[in-house]
Amino acid sequence: MIQTQTNLDKIDHDIIHILQEDSSTPFVEVAEKIGVTDGTIHQRVRKLKKSGVIKRFTIQLNSEMLGNDSLSYAMVAVEPGYLEDVSKRISKNSHIQEIQEVHTQGQLLLKIRASSSEEMRNIIVEELRKIKGITDTELIPVYKTWKEENTLML
Repeated sequence: MIQTQTNLDKIDHDIIHILQEDSSTPFVEVAEKIGVTDGTIHQRVRKLKKSGVIKRFTIQLNSEMLGNDSLSYAMVAVEPGYLEDVSKRISKNSHIQEIQEVHTQGQLLLKIRASSSEEMRNIIVEELRKIKGITDTELIPVYKTWKEENTLML
C-alpha cells in the first residue's frame, strides 16, 4: 500500500530541497548546510528511501543536446476495458517519458520525445495506433519549453 502522507520534519524537508537541486551533493555538504552530522543525513536519506518518499536518485539530461529535440504530448483514446493493458504496452516504448490517466477527450496523456518530427510521426502512426484498444490519438507538438522541472515544493 502506498503511503500518502509522511511525517517529515524540517531536517527532512531541507535534505529533500538540497537533493532535488542536485542529487550528487555529497552528504557531508548537505550536513554542513543544514547544521547536522553527515551520519544524520545518511540515516535520514535511508529512511526517506525506505518509506518511498525518495524513489530514486537520477540525473536530468539536456534532450536537445542529445538529439531528442522533438517534444510532443499526445492524447490517446482507449476502448473501455483496455486502459491498463494499453498503458503497460505504451510504457515499454523508450520515447514515451510520461503516461498520465486523464478524463477528457482521451484517457491517456503521453509525453513523447523523439529526434525529429518524422520519428515522432512513426511513433504515433507505426507504433501507438497499432496497439489493440487505442481508438484515437491527437498529437500536440511543443515548439518551445519555457520551464521544465521535476521538483516538488514541500
